[in-house]
Amino acid sequence: KELVDYREANNDEALWTNSMFGGMPAYQVSTTHDTNFIKLLEKAVIKVIPHPYNYLFIAFLCFYGLMLIFGVNPLLAAGGALAFGFSSYNIQLYEAGHNSKIAAIAYMPMVLGAIVLVFRKNYLKGGALFAFFLCLELGANHVQITYYLAILLLFVVLGFVFTTIKKREFPHLVKSSSSLLVGVLFALACNASLLWTTYEYKDHTIRGKSELSSENTKEEATTGLDKSYITQWSYGKSESFTFFVPNFKGGSSGVLKENKKALKQVKKKYRKTVQGMDKYYGGQPFTSGPVYLGASVFVLLIIALFFYKGVLKWPLLIASSLALLLSWGKNFMGLTDFFIDYIPLYNNFRAVSMILVIVQLAVPALAVLGLHKLFNKELTKNDQKKVWYAGGGLVFVLVVFTLFPSSVNSFFKPADPLQKNAIDEKEKLTQDLKEYKWPKSQVNGLLENIETARKEVFLMDVNRSLMFVVVAWALVLLFVYNKLQKVYVIAALLLVIAADLWTVDKRYLSDDNFHKKKKSAIPFAESPADSFIKNQDEKGRVLNLAVNTFNDASTSYLHHSIGGYSAVKLRRYQELYEHSLFGEFNKIKTGLSTGVVENLFVGMHTLNMLNMDYVIYNPNAKPLKNKDAYGK
Repeated sequence: KELVDYREANNDEALWTNSMFGGMPAYQVSTTHDTNFIKLLEKAVIKVIPHPYNYLFIAFLCFYGLMLIFGVNPLLAAGGALAFGFSSYNIQLYEAGHNSKIAAIAYMPMVLGAIVLVFRKNYLKGGALFAFFLCLELGANHVQITYYLAILLLFVVLGFVFTTIKKREFPHLVKSSSSLLVGVLFALACNASLLWTTYEYKDHTIRGKSELSSENTKEEATTGLDKSYITQWSYGKSESFTFFVPNFKGGSSGVLKENKKALKQVKKKYRKTVQGMDKYYGGQPFTSGPVYLGASVFVLLIIALFFYKGVLKWPLLIASSLALLLSWGKNFMGLTDFFIDYIPLYNNFRAVSMILVIVQLAVPALAVLGLHKLFNKELTKNDQKKVWYAGGGLVFVLVVFTLFPSSVNSFFKPADPLQKNAIDEKEKLTQDLKEYKWPKSQVNGLLENIETARKEVFLMDVNRSLMFVVVAWALVLLFVYNKLQKVYVIAALLLVIAADLWTVDKRYLSDDNFHKKKKSAIPFAESPADSFIKNQDEKGRVLNLAVNTFNDASTSYLHHSIGGYSAVKLRRYQELYEHSLFGEFNKIKTGLSTGVVENLFVGMHTLNMLNMDYVIYNPNAKPLKNKDAYGK
């Protein structure tokens, strides 16, 4: 807000903001690059559709364009576009406000499509489209998503190169490589100021190397982020079943109280305790929701793999398999260690589960391409068998989930594999309850009822997925047995895919997430504590202990904050927090809890150096004034 206000008032860019972490560069907060004319064109286009859904429609259109490049039936291409755009991860990003990430994902299909055109000898058209969409991809300014796209494109390009060399079409290889190289140079040139400042700034952030010897001697320290930080959000191995059963690990973080049907299965004596338990029991610290690709889409993928033999099949499958293994992070540390230690830039990115965007693109693409082949070939009895095997295999898996839930799933959070002597949720609850002197029978009873509630949530979604799988599978069977025409089958599949994904997406972005425009114009209303500080003549920095100080940016909307949240905070400020600020924060918290606030700030050298003027400890109470601050 500070940067936007300055831009509007001065028609100039401020490259520094005072609003967060005692001051930090603005490059990755809000900096416009007006020399990128392709980006200016994009801004004009996206104004047609209201923010933030413009990028969702771009995602639809880009995937639709990718499929049209392959000559896919437009109605079938639309079904694939819905599958890609409505993938649950995209909708969760909207709920969280990760707009740059959504934009970067949206352009991925057409960057891939342009490469396909180039290797189909449309050097000029394909090269121009590649340059244009890669420029937009880089301009979205989410380097991590673009990095994962590069991994996918590497396998795709290698697939095309292998095929070209096999056919001994060396002139074609030179022309296509040259076309793509020109496109890369064009996209880099358009985004030069953005990329250069990002590259230069990176080494000063928590992704850069520490200047402190104590940090360098950490066993797990890398030239980028620490391994524990990189792998904090690692997808669980069994959690990967969420691709077709969204609540395989309970869904999003929240309490079991939200699921009334599950609570009805709990005995009344345990219901009050169980309703406060987390419904999510996967290995991540918390989550906005699972990566759900659609049960209906997944069965279509399995069917499609029997029929699609094109050049993209193995590159997409290999890239997706690698992405899945890397998304496991600390749960598959051998591969993760290799990539962190030896693959350039990989150690600069956290939340390894984000790499599943590769799978999110590959699954609907392969499903649509395979169905296109199926719908346009002379079918034999062997083809009918393939459809039976493919659909029947997934139905069998889901039936096993239904019959033996405790054998295929653990209903308690696992122990952290990187943490020594870590115990799982079940063991921790047992130990905690013993300290409260719960009898063994009562402890066992509570654990059984927690499992009962979570199992009910799991089974409801398994049965839901089974229904969508059977419907989608049955529609394909009706076609292969000539009981229903292609156009009706495709139209019905489009509706099934939309219903499947839409109903799950509504769990993460519902009516409760929407507000009147007038209300959203002021996203962070002033509390009494905020108003008091705002009305003072002399204003220094604010320490807000009423929020998660170092994981909440809301204070920065109204004040110059000591804390905040940014994935690109300065490493020296992070180390200042670890070595000094953290201890001073705790001293203040202790003083507030004991009521001893006289001379509280004497000796708070770091906070006083940062000119901490006020401490908000309760949004409805008068903040504490620090008379010992050292000034600006």
